Amino acid sequence: MIILSDWFTNHAVLAWFVKAFTLVFSLMYLLFAIVIYKQTQIMTKTVQSDKNGLIYLGSLIQIVIGIILLIWAVQL
Repeated sequence: MIILSDWFTNHAVLAWFVKAFTLVFSLMYLLFAIVIYKQTQIMTKTVQSDKNGLIYLGSLIQIVIGIILLIWAVQL
């Protein structure tokens, strides 16, 4: 029988929790970045501006950051 205090001091459980937390939230951030990218595509079709390229670049940078975070979380 595992005592509750031993359960919370076990480093393997803490490491598993940290890894699961980082994987879930890295995946959520990547999905968020993809949604922002799709919204940017729709916006650039609707609103014509000289700054559309900069906004498009910002959304692509977010996707790259999301992919890097996800790879980092898997290797953690």
